[in-house]
Amino acid sequence: MKYIIYLVYLNRFIFGATIILYATIFLGLMAQIILGGFQLLTAIFLMFLYNRINQSRIQQQIIYWCFVIAYGLLWFLDLINPNSDFYGFVFYILIPLSIAGFFTFILESIREENEN
Repeated sequence: MKYIIYLVYLNRFIFGATIILYATIFLGLMAQIILGGFQLLTAIFLMFLYNRINQSRIQQQIIYWCFVIAYGLLWFLDLINPNSDFYGFVFYILIPLSIAGFFTFILESIREENEN
């Protein structure tokens, strides 16, 4: 599973770029879309490596998918309708970045386990 290292480095770059681009607000939101798409594709790819990944990482991936599906359902059911700047900050920036940070943690943990 040497290719995991490439996914980790690419994820680090996109995640870091997203954080840096939040200084411009608009570009940060655009970068967040790219980050989310990359992480969803990576998570789908990791599902095919089920038998090569530690059981605790699989459980973390299940938790990640629960967060992603719950957040996606909130969007599709139009339940995210913030009326103030604080709720907009939480629902548009803080929650998606928290989910992305959790997936980054999972990906880094898988990389560390494969190096040992």
